[in-house]
Amino acid sequence: MSEEDSIAISGKKILLVEDDDAFRNVLRRNLELDGYQVFEASNGRVAQNILGFETMDLIISDIRLPEVNGIELMHFVKRTKPIPIILITGFPEMGLEQELIELGATQYLEKPFKREDLLKLLKDIFGEPSVEEVIKTQTDDYEYCKIDIDDFISGREMKYDIFVRLSDQKYVRIAHEGADLSQERIKSFKEKNIKFLYLKKEDFSKYIEFSLFLAPVVSASHINKEKKFLFLRKTNELILEDIYLNGVNEISFDNAKTVVEATVSTVTAQEDLFKVIQLLNEHTDFLYAHCIGVSVYGAMIAKTLKWNSPVNIYKISMGGLFHDVGKKEIDRDILNKPKQDRSPEETKIIESHPMRGMEILRKVKGIPNDILQIIFQHHENCTGQGYPVGLRKHAIHPMARLIAVANEFCSYTIKNPENPEGCSPEIAIKKILENEPNQWDHNVLSALMEVFNYPIPLEFAKGRVRKKPVENTSEIAFKRKKAF
Repeated sequence: MSEEDSIAISGKKILLVEDDDAFRNVLRRNLELDGYQVFEASNGRVAQNILGFETMDLIISDIRLPEVNGIELMHFVKRTKPIPIILITGFPEMGLEQELIELGATQYLEKPFKREDLLKLLKDIFGEPSVEEVIKTQTDDYEYCKIDIDDFISGREMKYDIFVRLSDQKYVRIAHEGADLSQERIKSFKEKNIKFLYLKKEDFSKYIEFSLFLAPVVSASHINKEKKFLFLRKTNELILEDIYLNGVNEISFDNAKTVVEATVSTVTAQEDLFKVIQLLNEHTDFLYAHCIGVSVYGAMIAKTLKWNSPVNIYKISMGGLFHDVGKKEIDRDILNKPKQDRSPEETKIIESHPMRGMEILRKVKGIPNDILQIIFQHHENCTGQGYPVGLRKHAIHPMARLIAVANEFCSYTIKNPENPEGCSPEIAIKKILENEPNQWDHNVLSALMEVFNYPIPLEFAKGRVRKKPVENTSEIAFKRKKAF
């Protein structure tokens, strides 16, 4: 199924009824990725209550549920509201599908099922959106960046308009430039189950307090907008399918996903950066997925360390996204070789990518120096045995120390020539601890362990310093000579 085929009719409401929290979360993310508005219930009784006050377009329900099971829920629905229902089960029986269809189920799926199978059923039920609907959806969504409502900084004069998103790609302004969006109003929106606020893309740089728009931005044609939308869509799919790892803190992951989506969306608005990121995506099968992974887990680690200011979080996210940009100039055959198969000359070429990357990005107006330092120093380590300079811990930028850990972690968990199958987060952390843990900043490494609820070694816990939240990078004290 092509990317265009999987675009949903916007605004359709789906009630997802599933008692397995992990499975429900994954399914919800995939449905939201395709434009559906998802309501959740952990059992049939809760689902009945939701149906009492909310009109749904479709129900997806497991059969085996506590209190009221899927069959009973289906009978309830047929008696009260003629809503299509897809029943799913992990315990298929001979003849069950036909029996369920005869009882009134619209469709039936056996676990595990592929995302494509579910999308095909949804297309059969809802029909396919018109080209006009698809283009409108793409154009409207492309114009905005979303911010987790819990991360939004209120109590100050806004330099931009603030919006909330309704169904059917409708955006409503809730605060004008120059106004103050108070904590009370934020609270009232949260009580209405509004999870995100939106800014116009051209205003997003004001929110994160650095601008990528100092260079003239070429006005994108309609075709370019569609191309960029599909690129953003592919990024979202990568996050859900390749980057999400079992055992991760769900709330933290969703928060980081929002940050990275906004970062990539901002990058696509700057023509030079969009070309660079496209080249990363096209250069090798694994490179862009790795960069997205480092961006996501870098943002999660930063949040765990209480580096809460938007300035820092988005610098970390963008530094992770571009940390390996220098590899786009290196021959694919060298990149695709496992480390042990490279010649000394090829290893030297690989180790040139931090310098190459810094030179590429420093040509783009508006790139903060912190991001350049991340790109240049992400292979330095705390023992002074890294490259390209061999800096020791206190000479390495704190953000580069953080991205170094995220980079090492993702080199194990995300498929690449060294690890063709990837591995679990637990195995990845164990390997990092076994392989000279003093290479890494222990505070950062401990924060990574917290993200996955991995037991922190006693020697790390004893030496760990919980610093006060960092409000911006000028508060991160470090002394070093400039490397360029």
